[in-house]
Amino acid sequence: MRSEARVRLVSLLGLVALLAAACGETTVEEEEVADDPEPEEVVEDDEPEDEPEDEEAEPEEEAAAADGEPVVMGIINQEDTPAGSFPEQREAIEAAVEYVNDEFGGVEGRPIELVTEITDGSPESSSGAATTLLEQDPLLIMPGTDFGTAASLPIFEDAGVPYVGGVPLLPPELTSEISFSFVGGNVAAFPGQARYLAEELEADHVSIIYTDNPAGLAAAETFSQGPLESLGVSEVSLIPEEAAAADFTPAVSAANDGDPDAIMVLFAAQGCSRIMQAAASLGVDTPLVYPGSCMDIDVLEAGGEGAEGAYFNSEHIVYSDTDDEDVALYREIMEEYRPDAKVSSYSQSAFASVMNVYEIMAEIGADELTSESLIEALRQTEDRESFMTDNYTCDGEQVPGAPSVCNASVRIVQIQDGEPVDLFDEWFDGSDLIEAEG
Repeated sequence: MRSEARVRLVSLLGLVALLAAACGETTVEEEEVADDPEPEEVVEDDEPEDEPEDEEAEPEEEAAAADGEPVVMGIINQEDTPAGSFPEQREAIEAAVEYVNDEFGGVEGRPIELVTEITDGSPESSSGAATTLLEQDPLLIMPGTDFGTAASLPIFEDAGVPYVGGVPLLPPELTSEISFSFVGGNVAAFPGQARYLAEELEADHVSIIYTDNPAGLAAAETFSQGPLESLGVSEVSLIPEEAAAADFTPAVSAANDGDPDAIMVLFAAQGCSRIMQAAASLGVDTPLVYPGSCMDIDVLEAGGEGAEGAYFNSEHIVYSDTDDEDVALYREIMEEYRPDAKVSSYSQSAFASVMNVYEIMAEIGADELTSESLIEALRQTEDRESFMTDNYTCDGEQVPGAPSVCNASVRIVQIQDGEPVDLFDEWFDGSDLIEAEG
């Protein structure tokens, strides 16, 4: 059984994760795909011309024809609803799977077959989608975003079907025994930001603007103030503001009072853009650090001048960094298979999840591939290389109270001339700073 402390922490994890959900889609306009060739480790060379003695081995070097018994992968994703629509996640999964089938013949000749259910985020819709997907006997479920996981995940748990990938938003995704996420969402973001501010920026005074309710205060204290103080930040000022505030000028002014070294923002999309507007109108030059899920083109445009110079966390190598081989391949495959899809952090997460899962399925082998063997293989991962993210370990110990999170690292990104720029060639992990108190 969970202790009272863990139950309290899990509830806070869910609250702070909701910030990501409320921010909606993180999108950028389509950009020209890098002309770099695909990485050698992903795309195999053509037949060698000068080594005829190896002709008998050539079939082993080529992808097996994807004509065997399909490996069924279920997609559950929320689309076409005012609560939040995330089609780019489904499209990225589709693109990655088509690429894997075309280039590698699926899993030893077994093509990956997608079955998709779209939800509106309601419990009824999500539970219905889960039940329908299980009728197709899927090996695993690859989630996009679904606000109804409290209704759907228990169904997958009862069936023993793993729920792998996506960006965890709600407590069921963070705590389920069959849920595995290669990124941590905001439960990893704010402690990672704290480590950056304390160790790289050497901040001594940080202000935190948070949603003015008891739960918002508890989240600010647990995931930002506590980690900052444990790293030696001597002054942490907490500034409450209403979630629906039309004017954030008073809150930003109060947060900037006393000349802080940085201002952390624990708000969702509308709040982020209005805080940017307020900072611009006040002429604030103190660094403001926002949730990565608010690095949305619509938010940045609404933020106006205040968006320029803003800081965010990113759970992936930033999507504009096409010098990175993984990012370049992701952009190239998306352009080839889903040219109209939005390039975004949500899309990155979906694409990367397919690439990571495919590697594990290939290692297990087509004949031994079952839901049980996949769960066991994921649980045994340790410091494993990940596509576009930091290495992952799915031992259930990476984030206190959130056993499904396999990686709690983030990058620190700044908007420069309207584009996200990775400031460091390193990851920041503050998960060890989270304390389950009370």
